[in-house]
Parts: sequence; C-alpha cells; structure tokens
Amino acid sequence: MIHRNSIDNSRSFDWGKISEDYGKYRDIYPVSFYRNLLSLGIGKKGHKILDLGTGTGVLPRNLYQHGAKFIGIDISSEQIQIAKIISQGMGMDIMHALLKLLKCFLKVLTLLRHANASYILTED
Repeated sequence: MIHRNSIDNSRSFDWGKISEDYGKYRDIYPVSFYRNLLSLGIGKKGHKILDLGTGTGVLPRNLYQHGAKFIGIDISSEQIQIAKIISQGMGMDIMHALLKLLKCFLKVLTLLRHANASYILTED
C-alpha cells in the first residue's frame, strides 16, 4: 500500500486491488512513444533494462520485441502476477521486489537526477 499526504489526503491505495483491470486496459502508450525510445537508442538488441515500478509490464512487453532484455520489478505482487500472465511465453524475467529495495533505487535515481548525471549501465 502507498501512503502519501500529498495524494488523496493520505488514504491508502492498493495497486493489487485493480491489477486485473490495470493489465487489461492500461497499455496506453502510442506506437510513437516506442519509436521515440528506439530512436534514442533505448530498448535495442543487447540492452539489459531494469524497469522499476513495472506494474503489469507494459513497457517491457512493448519493447521486448526489439531485442532488449528486461527485468521488471514492482512493490505489488498482484501487478507482477498479472505481468507474468500477460507476458507468458515471451521469455521475460519479472519479479516482485520488496518495497525497501524499490525505495532504495528511487533514492539513487533522485540523487543522480539532482546531480544532473545520467548513466547507462552495461554488463562489460
């Protein structure tokens, strides 16, 4: 569950409760979005991408066909379960990450953003 004072007066929101519908109706990005990512060199063959907050795996499913390998993580085990169902047979690695791990990654990304730094991590 997510608790944020600045959103919905801090009422809890459980992504797990809407996972099935989210997986069915949330694949909303236009083809041009994926073309733009690919034109920037994101998601091409040989890339290994960690998708933080993957939800039902929309981004990995739509870029996987271009050769990138994805690991999607999310704090909602129900979202991950739907991602696994939708992505069956695609050879994708989708796992549930602990909230603490996700928060740690987000802190690192925030620090990098504030330092105006960008990094591409490769396995060399």
